[in-house]
Amino acid sequence: MPSCCEGRQKRREIESSLREMQEKLAAVGEAASDAILMTDNHFRITYWNPMAERVFGYPATYAQGQDLFRLVLAPEARAEFEHLFQKALFLGPEHSDGRTLELMGRSRHGRETPLEISLSSVLLGGRWHAVAVLRDITQRKAREQDRIEQLHFFQTVIEAIPQPLYYKDAEGRYLGCNGAFVDYLGIPKADLIGRTLRDPVPPGLAPTHYETDMEVMSQGRCLTLETEVPCADGSPRTTIESRAPFFDIEGRVVGIVGTLLDITDRKRNEMEKANLEIQLRQAHKLEAIGQLAAGIAHEINTPTQFIGDNTIFLRDAFKDILPFLEPQGLATLPALDLRYLIEEVPKAIDQTLDGVARVTRIVRAMKEFSHPGSESKVPVDLNQCIESTLIVSHNEWKYCAELVTDYDPDLPPVPCFPNEFNQVILNLVINAAHAIQEAKNQGSPDLKGMIRVSTQRIGNDVVIKVEDNGVGIPDAIRPRIFDPFFTTKPIGQGTGQGLAIVHNVIVEKHKGGLSLESEVGKGTTFIICLSL
Repeated sequence: MPSCCEGRQKRREIESSLREMQEKLAAVGEAASDAILMTDNHFRITYWNPMAERVFGYPATYAQGQDLFRLVLAPEARAEFEHLFQKALFLGPEHSDGRTLELMGRSRHGRETPLEISLSSVLLGGRWHAVAVLRDITQRKAREQDRIEQLHFFQTVIEAIPQPLYYKDAEGRYLGCNGAFVDYLGIPKADLIGRTLRDPVPPGLAPTHYETDMEVMSQGRCLTLETEVPCADGSPRTTIESRAPFFDIEGRVVGIVGTLLDITDRKRNEMEKANLEIQLRQAHKLEAIGQLAAGIAHEINTPTQFIGDNTIFLRDAFKDILPFLEPQGLATLPALDLRYLIEEVPKAIDQTLDGVARVTRIVRAMKEFSHPGSESKVPVDLNQCIESTLIVSHNEWKYCAELVTDYDPDLPPVPCFPNEFNQVILNLVINAAHAIQEAKNQGSPDLKGMIRVSTQRIGNDVVIKVEDNGVGIPDAIRPRIFDPFFTTKPIGQGTGQGLAIVHNVIVEKHKGGLSLESEVGKGTTFIICLSL
């Protein structure tokens, strides 16, 4: 049995150990950024650190011995607090399951504060005490509320977007989508959320481009592709699908957001527009050919007329000569006007040959002008193309202007669509002739009209110019002259397609340049630039 001295020694050691623990606890409590308090097993406060004073407004001297639930915690929180304390006692001070409580605390002035409480147990002086760390989570709750509101706002915005939209996590699982996406595909949201990229595709959902999603997430960049999607009614639809990565606060890619833009109708309209443009060009070409037909007929008729006249003359002359070629006719030879025949017959033959050449040249030019277009560019002699077009359009400008050509003799073959290029030159030349005639009609009847067509190589480009000294183009209408159906001519005298076709053929189809220089009252120059 231990002696009294040994008992006192043991008690002093316990008291010393207790003081040491309290000193350590006080040191920790002084430095802590959270409120720390201790209660006995009846939940009377035995320790109260400086942060607890600041949070609740009570000095430690007042808080000591007070009932925890009367001072800073609501009485209805007692049961949950006791349950957590009993669990801490059961686990012992060496263990913790990390469980915390969120309770409302109240300060000395009645202000309520949300608290996160961590609880553990400690044995002091043979009695179990509860050690509670109370953290003011007002700001955290505010941030959580902000996040909730932002999420709600985000979901509201997503639902308000008319285009189908979805978002996935980094594993490719659908996290959510808007109503437009569900309506467009005709798939219940429950069949979509949580589905991964490698899961079987439900009916109506297009196969997911796994590689594309992985590329978006691995490279952290947006990708756009054209896809075919079976929509709610089962019909195939063409969409532009854009996928973009989204990031966490540390800049890591945590998923993708995708949108669908249905372009089925747009593509159909574009095809219809393209077909309409082809039809309009064809109609304009037929109109131009019809317009040229009378002039071409006149151009051919003139040489044909004197070919016929000369042929009749040669026939009659031969009839006159034939009798004198018989032996008995030699006696009457002096009666024949040989001098006249010697002079006129060669002229008739030369005129006939010239007329045949002119007809041949017009027919060849017409053939070149109306040659069917090719599906791809071919190298062509632009000088020859232009010359053929000027020949077939001769009757359109010869009465109002003199036409001058200035061809670059060293021009190499130029890749182009010859049929469409011929149409461009025809439109510009006829346009120039009309501008000159309009100038004559507006008070300059004696104007000597001039149309100049030139070609020139500049570096890797070929420049074609069509110049006239007509009325010119006012500044106010220059931005509109290439618009389809825009015309300044009276109703019935123009369709407004000529310059629109020029722009479409040169800029859209040939990817070339088209510009103009013009001064009212002095004339206009259209400038075409094609790459070699």
